[in-house]
Amino acid sequence: MCISVQFIWRSWRITSRNDGAKYRPTEAIATYDEFLSDDKMQSDILRVLGPDVLQYCQNIALGFLDYLVRMPTVIMEKIITHLNLEDVINLSYTCKYMHEFCNDNNLWKELYFRGSPSGVNETVEELARLFGWKKVFFTNKLQLQVQMRRLRLEQASFSGDDEVIIEDEQLHRDGSRIGESHVYMDTPSINTLF
Repeated sequence: MCISVQFIWRSWRITSRNDGAKYRPTEAIATYDEFLSDDKMQSDILRVLGPDVLQYCQNIALGFLDYLVRMPTVIMEKIITHLNLEDVINLSYTCKYMHEFCNDNNLWKELYFRGSPSGVNETVEELARLFGWKKVFFTNKLQLQVQMRRLRLEQASFSGDDEVIIEDEQLHRDGSRIGESHVYMDTPSINTLF
């Protein structure tokens, strides 16, 4: 990996007059040390790109490089999967790249598989497809069981089955157990689960 040790500033002057032919593109090259003392290049960056980019360039010239966002994705995944959950959340607040990376569905899927001793069944995967692995990860087990039951009941209502077998329980389409008194249980749509 080759890291550049100089700044290159290219600019073009655009005019509305016919005398634009006499203006040619300009290029200024400065090493990191020269950049810190080059007020013209810094003022051009400030004028065109703003104070945030100027501060970023000054930090690079001073040696404060952000190597973390330049790491390959595979290495970042390995690092993040070994962090505490609070650290993953805090890392997502550092920059846009980290926010996107720390909220990636594949990362949370890997974290869910790592933290789930019992494995994952089809219903959990269906919930993850609907709501994302991060949402499933932070849903407690009781809520997850309720949502899985609702999802199965809703799928059964679409297929038109009169009875549904859920984890060795026989249920009517309305959610009541077979052999018990039939009490109507309203099943919300899948959009109201969260």
